[in-house]
Amino acid sequence: MHLERRSHFRLLLIALGALLSGCSGGGSACADVVTVDPLVELIWPVPNSTANPSGTTTILYASNQVVPIMLSAGSAVVSVTPTALPSPLPSPLATPLPGQKYFGTTANLLANTTYTAAITQTEVFTCGPMTRSVQEQIGVFSTK
Repeated sequence: MHLERRSHFRLLLIALGALLSGCSGGGSACADVVTVDPLVELIWPVPNSTANPSGTTTILYASNQVVPIMLSAGSAVVSVTPTALPSPLPSPLATPLPGQKYFGTTANLLANTTYTAAITQTEVFTCGPMTRSVQEQIGVFSTK
């Protein structure tokens, strides 16, 4: 199932749960949340790929809007912002969801290292004005 369909299904379930539970703030904790930030997919390096080049490397992702991503390796975290796409695009590429655009960035990747790519998403509670930021993993890859 595509991420977009899962997201719509999740929103439907949250709305139904809130309706059935009467989420009226009657003293009970509210755990229903809706993610409001965009869906983002790692496109290159392909998620779960190994033996990717180290050094200054292009990272491609797809989204419906510009969003910064973070790369982490152990406790080291690097925040990277979108830059111009390389030409030609690296290959092979993962397939983005319909309606998404490619975004690119560069990072100096260490050899023999596993990286996790993530974004920060905002979640809004359906029965209160509270929000929170959470890390959402968009892919893992390793270098040679």
